[in-house]
Amino acid sequence: MTTWYFDSTQTGLTGITGQVGTLANILDIILSGAGFNSSNTGWTATWSGGLMTLSKTGHGYPIGQFGLVLSVTGASPSGYNIVAQNCTVVDANTITTPVVSNPGSSPATGTLTVFRPSLGWTTAFTGTNLRSYRQKTGTNQFYLGVDDTGTNVARVRAFEIMTAAGVAVGSGTNPFPNDTQLAGGAYVTKSSAADATSRPWSCYSDGKIFHFFIQFSSAATTGNGFRFGDFYSRKTGDIYNTLLNADPTSAATSTSIRVCGLVGSMSTMTGLWVARPYTGTAGGITAGFITDYVRNSGTTEMGSGGANYPHPIEGGIVVAPIWVSEGSVANGARGTLPGCWNICHSRPLNHGDTFSGVGGTSLANKTFHVFNAGSAAQCCHETSDTWTAPI
Repeated sequence: MTTWYFDSTQTGLTGITGQVGTLANILDIILSGAGFNSSNTGWTATWSGGLMTLSKTGHGYPIGQFGLVLSVTGASPSGYNIVAQNCTVVDANTITTPVVSNPGSSPATGTLTVFRPSLGWTTAFTGTNLRSYRQKTGTNQFYLGVDDTGTNVARVRAFEIMTAAGVAVGSGTNPFPNDTQLAGGAYVTKSSAADATSRPWSCYSDGKIFHFFIQFSSAATTGNGFRFGDFYSRKTGDIYNTLLNADPTSAATSTSIRVCGLVGSMSTMTGLWVARPYTGTAGGITAGFITDYVRNSGTTEMGSGGANYPHPIEGGIVVAPIWVSEGSVANGARGTLPGCWNICHSRPLNHGDTFSGVGGTSLANKTFHVFNAGSAAQCCHETSDTWTAPI
């Protein structure tokens, strides 16, 4: 599988401002665009022993960058024309990616073009600062509606089917949330002010779901964001396991930010919606995020409570999966949130820190990136190509 990571510091991308259309412009690039940061000069490609090497003097990709996916075109033999996954930036001139099958004679010939691909979703409908994005093949292929006609706040709503861009309930069928659950759809705060100040953002994805985060003010404690896509379901053949997670109000505060929200039992919370219940009955439902409630000291935000850090027994950081609850103790958790983990301490790390799982444990070979939200919350996302459903 593949893990994509995008952020506002990468070449070809920009920050988000408190102005009309800036969120939609970024989503256009990373969700459904034709690619960015394209270069067709100076690239060479070779293959040996299951490893493809892309070389260019001063290629511009940061050494150690994680979540890097590159598309290669224009090479001969055609076996070199791939979407290069699990890329490692070895040095300022060299990038490697595992390719098991021999692509053909080495080195490749032709004029190679290398660029950053999007997630491969489609823009089904578009309007003036209105969008309708559809998930790609291999998912439930549901839709995300975006209304970015506001300045520092945008609106989002999910649909099973869409016929127009935007978030109005008439833009499609089976919206979640519907207007009874949250009139007009959920909120995404782009900036603390309606101005041109550039705000950093980051996005993590496995192609089926994305986690999008924005530091909407100058303080590293005031991040928020939203999620949309398919979660891991415990029900065999589940085709309605798609969620939308965003703020329930336009005023992003520590009490309204839901991207790191938790509930203390098999209950639900405002700010998380699923396309349908596990029974498949038509109609979106509210849901809740739950985690290891005991080790999280019963807090209702990720990373805002728990054991001392470093953990006195395990000697490091403790993380726990995040499950999706439909609100029934009898039924238990519907599934697991992919790629995101709860930190079972009270904000032990700094925003933007990275760490790795310990060998010999279930977290071995996983790498993580830390994000702060609200006034106290903290979560982490996998940046390695290791997204799998926890037991």
